Amino acid sequence: MNFEKRGAKVKRRRFFDGFKAKVALEAIKEQKTANELAQEFAIHVNQINLWKKQLLEAASKVLSSIKD
Repeated sequence: MNFEKRGAKVKRRRFFDGFKAKVALEAIKEQKTANELAQEFAIHVNQINLWKKQLLEAASKVLSSIKD
């Protein structure tokens, strides 16, 4: 009988902020689809969409805090 190991710890990948920003900016440019970027950067599409959303929200907060 072949049993699978359950509860095995999988090491999570950590990404540097610069990498996240690079991927998010590429997604914002919309020159490539999220699927194409996911293949190019070897990450999940959902991760790209999350970083894109976070970057846009942060940019909005920064710009709204600037006094004219």
